[in-house]
Amino acid sequence: MEQLHTVIIIGFFAVIGGAQNPMSPAPLQSPSYLISVPRVLRSGVPTTVSITILAKSSVLVISEIMQGNNSLGRAQTTVEGGSTKLQVLPPIPENDSSYWYPYKLIVNGYIGQTLVFSNSTMLQYSPRSVSILLQTDKPKYKPGQAVKIRALVITPDGKPCDKQIDIIIMDPRENLIRQWLAVDTLLGETANEFQLSQNPPLGTWKIIATVNEVTQEKIFTVSHYVLPKFEVLLDTPDVLYCEENLTYTVTAQYLYGKPVAGKMSVVYVHGFHGITSSHEDWKMIDGKAELSFDVPSLFHKKKSADYMSPFYEEFDTSDYIDINVQVTELLTGVTYNSSARVSVVMYKYNLEFQQHPFTIKPSLKFSAQLKLSTYNRRPLTAEDQSRSVTLTVNQEHLTPWMLEWENSANFKTRNSSHLEFIASTFIYPNGNISVKSLQLTVPADGVIPFQIELSENVAMLTIEVMRDKCDS
Repeated sequence: MEQLHTVIIIGFFAVIGGAQNPMSPAPLQSPSYLISVPRVLRSGVPTTVSITILAKSSVLVISEIMQGNNSLGRAQTTVEGGSTKLQVLPPIPENDSSYWYPYKLIVNGYIGQTLVFSNSTMLQYSPRSVSILLQTDKPKYKPGQAVKIRALVITPDGKPCDKQIDIIIMDPRENLIRQWLAVDTLLGETANEFQLSQNPPLGTWKIIATVNEVTQEKIFTVSHYVLPKFEVLLDTPDVLYCEENLTYTVTAQYLYGKPVAGKMSVVYVHGFHGITSSHEDWKMIDGKAELSFDVPSLFHKKKSADYMSPFYEEFDTSDYIDINVQVTELLTGVTYNSSARVSVVMYKYNLEFQQHPFTIKPSLKFSAQLKLSTYNRRPLTAEDQSRSVTLTVNQEHLTPWMLEWENSANFKTRNSSHLEFIASTFIYPNGNISVKSLQLTVPADGVIPFQIELSENVAMLTIEVMRDKCDS
């Protein structure tokens, strides 16, 4: 259906009086008003005019549609001050002059015998007085099937319209295959059926319906049977601790929801700093399967030789396991696959210093906090909180030639659980190192505040936090 455009006319006598209206009323009698009307006229459809008087006086409003010197419709209404009323002008008949001569709406307002406002606007004419809705029972058909067609004719206000309709069917080569002409409708509706042959042209077919030069098209597809498609879905964790087994779910289902029965090939690829190794497994699946992979066995073989090698100490671990699953349907042999990557971390917990200053000042207190979290960002359990963390604090008195003068930064981080601070005011050393250990309990949110009393001649502060070796 076409979009309804509305013209709003707001008039004040001081604006439209004089030049626009030779019968100019006295200024004291001119009310403010608001008029709205559809911009487009349609053949056979009444035109509705909305009139609002913004003053206190009642106004007699006369609306008229003109084409040249001919009056095609007229209506009058008395509108009370401060209210809105609708006028319905009769439908415009279609004729040869409809397309060549413009239409004008003229609205005049009277208080008694005095003209208090007059305004006009040009209206467009559209022959589209109805809309057509076309439906088929499905979008795709196989050769030999019947195509069921339903057409509904409605007016612009959504009501059914009993008009005769022409329906034609064209194949992908634009050949006319079937037609129904001047079909009567009941409450605007008609239904037809078209039987496809056993060897019709394959591709996109077209249905064209026409009512009073208004046309609507609908397409459908004719093709041979295609094996139903299915999808393979993996439900895996994003990250995994190296001491835990990898458990995940594989789901194989048709696009319409039915489970797929078939054979499943699973290939695990373990990658570590460019070095990969693969492991293959076979399983049967009937819609869904729960799978598990022994990750700790991979790391127990390599842990001492590879993962703890000094060569990798300064690098972030980039361990991962790629899961490649391929499902083959038993009946048809159709195969679909899916894959996912799971990151593997060497540490069960993450330790991070937060809200700390970047320099230290001797003799003052150093305040900061430590954030302990699990590798997968899940809330800490009672077991996680039962173990305290150990904070080792070194207050060192350095010599000038031990500092890295090339590095202008006064703050250095080795890793997330080791911080070094250099005093903002250099103090010459006396060669002593103060070492202190703190045992800190872990709260439920994992945020551990702490304070350190700095000595008078500290030049560098080193803080290191530890848990058990396997978890830190």
